[in-house]
Amino acid sequence: MGNSNIKHEEEIEFTSLISSNSPQHRQVHFDDKHTDKLTLIWLDEKAQEYTPDSLHTKALLQQISNHNCLFFDKSNEFLMKMKKMKNKNRKVLVVMSGSYKNQILSSKQNTIGKIIIFSRNYYEYADLKNEYLNVVDVCTEHEKLYTEGISIIQI
Repeated sequence: MGNSNIKHEEEIEFTSLISSNSPQHRQVHFDDKHTDKLTLIWLDEKAQEYTPDSLHTKALLQQISNHNCLFFDKSNEFLMKMKKMKNKNRKVLVVMSGSYKNQILSSKQNTIGKIIIFSRNYYEYADLKNEYLNVVDVCTEHEKLYTEGISIIQI
């Protein structure tokens, strides 16, 4: 059961998921020094769904991380994976729904690298940037998530 809910989506066609009225993302190809030690994790209730919005988000995250992505819809599975990854020399960027803030941020295991809260309500979660050092931003739109993700992996 454990890993059966974790999907590693390799072949999502990014360009077909962008609506004609949203800005096109330029193809960014980083050399492996930025992405070979990076795992980008999306924790969201809809991360395992195949709706246009969740497919769009998955494709965007895969573009940021050169397909080194994991998708979780359950916080307990996410925390188990983080515990396993703790001893590996990998940079972790977590994009998570604000609804998981209590389970994840208050966890004793909150040794997660960098966290971006991805939610429609910026003001509900904006204070988390001051409260937790690893919460680097709150993004409400895909474009902002993309630019913030790119800037974080380049560091």
